[in-house]
Amino acid sequence: MTSQNKSTVFDYRALLLLKQFIIAYLAIGSITSTGFCETIGNNNPMVSHSPSVKTTNAINLNTLGLAFGNISASYEHLFNGKHGLMMQGTFIYNSGYGAGVHYRHHYFSKLKHNGINSPFWGPFLYFEKRPGIATVTSDDSTEKYDFEITYLKAGLNAGRRWVWGAFTMAFRIGYGYPLIADFKWPPNESEEVKTIETIIKVIAGIDGELSIGFVF
Repeated sequence: MTSQNKSTVFDYRALLLLKQFIIAYLAIGSITSTGFCETIGNNNPMVSHSPSVKTTNAINLNTLGLAFGNISASYEHLFNGKHGLMMQGTFIYNSGYGAGVHYRHHYFSKLKHNGINSPFWGPFLYFEKRPGIATVTSDDSTEKYDFEITYLKAGLNAGRRWVWGAFTMAFRIGYGYPLIADFKWPPNESEEVKTIETIIKVIAGIDGELSIGFVF
């Protein structure tokens, strides 16, 4: 088998990482433009900067992950009316997992913003280990190799949480720099493998959420 007739093709399970982050970006990218355009009303006397907070806890399920067989849930607690601490956990198909912690600074640019029902921004830290399968094909043979992606990223995100009674919906978009990025690939140094590795390193930094849940 020579490098001239060998190519690397990743099956659908290996590409789910790419698809999930791309869809997360496209699904909430248009919505986030509204949140980013809201101006923090620090100098607006009509805006309450110490709103009465009715709910301080929220539990959410990320609907984006469900579309790919992943289960990702989060819990947020609001301190002092505007400081949110959000923790998330993810179970990934084929024994993968992830965990993260987010600080959310909730701000109030409109009178309808109240406590946890408001826009937010802040830093985050997220770790994930994700398995996959790489398929190496040639003219006369096909070989499959297991691979694993392990990364730890730190970055910033921004978003919005809405609350209607006990129901809540939240979105966020952000990007994280890979502090750790370990790729265990098949014994193949082809250009295709190197290209896929570069793409995953870039896309894995995207942080996104489109979730539903309840508050209490």
